[in-house]
Amino acid sequence: MWTMFVKRSTGLLGGGLLGGGLLGGALLGAGCSTATVDVADALRVSGVTTGWVEAERDAGSKIVPVVSFRLDNPGPAPLGVLQVNGVFRRAGEDAEWGSVLLRAVGREGLAAGATAGPFTLRSARGYTGRQPGGDLLAHSQFVDVEVELFVRHRAAGWVRLRTLDVDRRLLMPARSG
Repeated sequence: MWTMFVKRSTGLLGGGLLGGGLLGGALLGAGCSTATVDVADALRVSGVTTGWVEAERDAGSKIVPVVSFRLDNPGPAPLGVLQVNGVFRRAGEDAEWGSVLLRAVGREGLAAGATAGPFTLRSARGYTGRQPGGDLLAHSQFVDVEVELFVRHRAAGWVRLRTLDVDRRLLMPARSG
């Protein structure tokens, strides 16, 4: 709950509670916008690449799911601050298997017709084994993964933007040395 304290003044707004109330209302209104944007309809996900990458590990192999994408604003109006949350889940499971939060667009906004990115979301969780990373993808106990992309426009609530299946392929070759 916001509480506003008004100091009586004989300044520019004529003083008293009326002047302070007008100033306070103007200040509060300046940060609030009555226009709402259906950000799920306003944004398009493009340039999507999904797969698995090898992660650093002392012994054996570890692969983790990764998704790369861009955000397009095909609409006629600019969009303000955008945050993206990618939630990784194993297929058929409700439990979160990792998540990545990023600030996709800052205060400068995303102009109409513009594209932001590419953005890469990489889960910290993955699969480990003694075999090479590519062989882990073919293991009998391997479970596919999907990532749900959520977006938040300014201070509005989170909205599901898209769900992507992570391709069962290794995106980067193993490091040597």
